Amino acid sequence: MAQEEAKLAQELAAKQALEQQKVATSQQQLADQQQQKQQELVQVTNSHKTNKKLIGNSIAYFNVKQAASGQIAGNVSEEQIKAMLEDASEKKQKSKITVNNLFYVHTIFFKLLVG
Repeated sequence: MAQEEAKLAQELAAKQALEQQKVATSQQQLADQQQQKQQELVQVTNSHKTNKKLIGNSIAYFNVKQAASGQIAGNVSEEQIKAMLEDASEKKQKSKITVNNLFYVHTIFFKLLVG
């Protein structure tokens, strides 16, 4: 009798261990699925942010292009466009002068250093 009870207790313990293992496995699978869904959500969010930036940049480029051609409801006159182009040209010239001056200074410094 005691032997049968011990055998039944062992079988019960084995069944309980198997059930606990099944529960742990299914919980792990659920956690993995949740993590995968979270990663997919992050990817979709990042993709959405990138697309939003690209669309914003495209719209800004289109608006600048329209402004340069004077197509925005007549708000931009030819004089304003010329002024913008001259301003950009002046800034470009200033940056060239700065680079040339920097190169000249480095050349003199190098000549003094070498000889």
